[in-house]
Amino acid sequence: MMRPLVLSVAWTLSGAALGAALFWAFLNTPESTIFTLGVSLILMIAMAAVTGATTTGVMAGWAGRWQQPIWRGAITGVPAFLPPAILVVVAWWIVGRGLAWLAAHDGEISAWFIATLDWSDVRPLLTGTRLALEWVRGILVPFAALVWLGHLLAHGWHPLLDRASLVRALSPWRLAAVTAIAVATIWAPLTYATYWTPRGLPPTWVEPAVAIVKFSAMALLAAIGLSLITRLAAPART
Repeated sequence: MMRPLVLSVAWTLSGAALGAALFWAFLNTPESTIFTLGVSLILMIAMAAVTGATTTGVMAGWAGRWQQPIWRGAITGVPAFLPPAILVVVAWWIVGRGLAWLAAHDGEISAWFIATLDWSDVRPLLTGTRLALEWVRGILVPFAALVWLGHLLAHGWHPLLDRASLVRALSPWRLAAVTAIAVATIWAPLTYATYWTPRGLPPTWVEPAVAIVKFSAMALLAAIGLSLITRLAAPART
């Protein structure tokens, strides 16, 4: 288990570093001429390709027990990355619209519950609804997309989906494990550690050095979490 996890984490961090470099280049490319617009488009396509190759490489590695070179599954599996990625984007947009509607009509919803059910405080209900929607777009749909990706890599495009994949994607214990891993390795560090710095740091090279160490630790922890989540989504070896 340790060797596959190390390989998965190393591949994930390498892909993230390359993607971050491309994103930095994209941000620093002025879009003032046709040429620079073309460069920006190429950089966007490259970022999408790197994201796809990183994800498919990890998935192919876990599905094949890391017995084959990672780059082979990463490159050949990029087309299979597109449908699950589109699913995630569409679900994120739809749920985002739902959350925006909920925020815009918060008062009307509260008034309806007061007038109809004599329920004076519906804040717990609204908060629970928001958390449930965030869980759907942040946990359920991405995990289902990873399961779908694993199915496409292992079995091809026919059938496009099977019952085993649905059972794996909707497994209560897998979803509980994915939620716990995502909260512990991604959500909590981003929420509590992003702006945290030790008190009393001198305004010298120490301050940026501590920031580099902190964000490196956060990246490593996130890569471990993503690797474990991908392992839970990967199909049995065939």
